Formats: sequence, structure tokens, C-alpha cells
Amino acid sequence: FAASQLARLDATDLHGRQVPVSWTVGPDDAILVIPPSDRRGLVLIRWHTAGGTGVVRVLLR
Repeated sequence: FAASQLARLDATDLHGRQVPVSWTVGPDDAILVIPPSDRRGLVLIRWHTAGGTGVVRVLLR
């Protein structure tokens, strides 16, 4: 999808707790920003566009 189509982004850990996340949209990509925290482990990031949704897993160390 084109980064400009990104409508919503949310992230949760494996326990379902929200992880703060924001994004910046460039001309060709979206840059995901997860603020530093003491949280470690797998985070599920879901993005939503007019054309559908997607999920990616990110390991925070």
C-alpha cells in the first residue's frame, strides 16, 4: 500500500496491552516510531488503510 493511505496504526504486546506508537509518512514510506520503554518482547503492529489491514510482529529488546 502507499504510505499516504495509512489511516490508523495500533500496537499491542502479547498480553493485549497497548504499546504507544506513532508514525511519520514520507513520500514513499511510513516511518514507525516506538518510544523507548522498559517493555520487551513481541509487539503486534496492525495498520489500517482504505484497502484493508495488515499485521507485522516486531521483537523489542
